[in-house]
Amino acid sequence: MGMDEIFKQFPKIVSNNYDYIYLLDMSNNNIRKLTYNGEFLNISNEENISELNKVLDNNIINHIKNSNELREIYNNKFVISYTYDNYKLIFIMNTSNKIVGTKSLLIADDSEVITKFFTKIFSDRYNILVAKDGNEAVNLVKENKDNLLGCFIDLKMPIKDGYYVLNYFKDNDLFKLIPVSVISGEDDSSVITDLTSNYQIVDMLQKPFDRNSAESIVSKTISLSPKYK
Repeated sequence: MGMDEIFKQFPKIVSNNYDYIYLLDMSNNNIRKLTYNGEFLNISNEENISELNKVLDNNIINHIKNSNELREIYNNKFVISYTYDNYKLIFIMNTSNKIVGTKSLLIADDSEVITKFFTKIFSDRYNILVAKDGNEAVNLVKENKDNLLGCFIDLKMPIKDGYYVLNYFKDNDLFKLIPVSVISGEDDSSVITDLTSNYQIVDMLQKPFDRNSAESIVSKTISLSPKYK
């Protein structure tokens, strides 16, 4: 295969490695889906941007709209976007499908600062699953139970809080299968006592924390996983 043939394969390689490619027209808020079969570029008819909600939530979509360029991991999806005049070119990869065999960590916290912090530190070693509320956390546990090394759960989250996740673990006897540590700003001794007496958590990471504290609690937590080697 010559150099020209190799370069011709690039569009197909890109298309095959992303689950979704969209072109968002900012002037009318409509989208088109793009696919490439190695020979032809297929462009779908215009659809309302609400179709994008089947793949991404509104917070991510708004972030894309307000960013000139974006390269982030959201809820187990790797999202890249570029701006060209009034258009946004959006690439979406479902990382849980692409990182085969890689052990995962679940970070459940509605703070984007904290989830990005964990992702930046640990994504080179683990597949990072991110949940913004208790419902998302429980769903991700159900979907990735066999591959989770550990979970790190914030107590205060919208919709369903961290206690909802802890109760799910307790009711389904999951603490021995997937070790859990809590992320919290609470320093009330009664809260800490209640947690340790009612749930088989490994430890508590107090906010605010630094990289050394995060590294320490992750190492301590995953060392108790039966899947850890």
